Amino acid sequence: MQPLNIARVEVSNSETGFIQPGIYGYKAFEDLCLFAALEDDSNHFNYKIHLKVHLQEDGSDTVSDTLELRLDLSCQNGPHHSLTAQLAHLRKMYSTAHHTGNTGAAQIFGYTKAQIEAKKDFYSRIELDLGISNRNAVQISTAYTKAERKRRKEELAKELEEQQADKRHERRVSEFQSTLTPPEDAVAFIIARKFVYDENASEPLTSDYVYAPEKTILLKWAKSLRRGFPELRNAALLHEDTAFLKKEGLEVRETYTYGKGYVLVDKENTYERWEIKKVHLDTNCTNVPIGTMTANFMNNVI
Repeated sequence: MQPLNIARVEVSNSETGFIQPGIYGYKAFEDLCLFAALEDDSNHFNYKIHLKVHLQEDGSDTVSDTLELRLDLSCQNGPHHSLTAQLAHLRKMYSTAHHTGNTGAAQIFGYTKAQIEAKKDFYSRIELDLGISNRNAVQISTAYTKAERKRRKEELAKELEEQQADKRHERRVSEFQSTLTPPEDAVAFIIARKFVYDENASEPLTSDYVYAPEKTILLKWAKSLRRGFPELRNAALLHEDTAFLKKEGLEVRETYTYGKGYVLVDKENTYERWEIKKVHLDTNCTNVPIGTMTANFMNNVI
């Protein structure tokens, strides 16, 4: 039987804009497959392309057979980086099933051995330009490897920088805490913080709103753990940024587990807000954050 040449490729449906429905020559279609792989920004594409491969016998100008298949175009390792690669994969698959007499393969494909043999003979007749397939494989693999290596390198650099930034911050906090000498009878401190809405960390669809502290003010030491808003309102007067909370502050009571406790706030559920609260003082001031210190705080006034 005469070898079969790929006369043209007819695309009926495509998930990628790089390959539009239409009729293409064999090499032109394979060039588009390579182009789609190299131009795809994600480097993880897997596009389904429904097509017909029109075949003609060697030396003939008329189509003698048509093969319908779906090409799952992918730049990942495997037989789907080009039409040639997929046809070569099918040829090998049916050839192996026939040659080894693998009854399991016949059951998987849903064909009898005679049908598998016929498909083996059919695919073996198709003339494939393996040079195109190898070219696509090498260029796609190289592009993917470079892109993946660059992406991973950037991720590692970012992770390392974040780790180093965390360590630098921890050292600054530790050095700051070591300079604090609270009054002997201090058991707590009153702190004011300005929070701003963190759009990147928040998930509005799940009502998960995250606020990050933008400014911290250490207002004063406290010699009692007693919770009361009059004390928080008076402490608000110790800094100009929080003085307005003396009269305008809203009282929030969250005494349940994981609640904030008693907190004086200027607004709730907004993109920016101030909060004042009393915090139990840990040994060696290890829970006192870096912040602006009022005169009362620096001078140990209780």
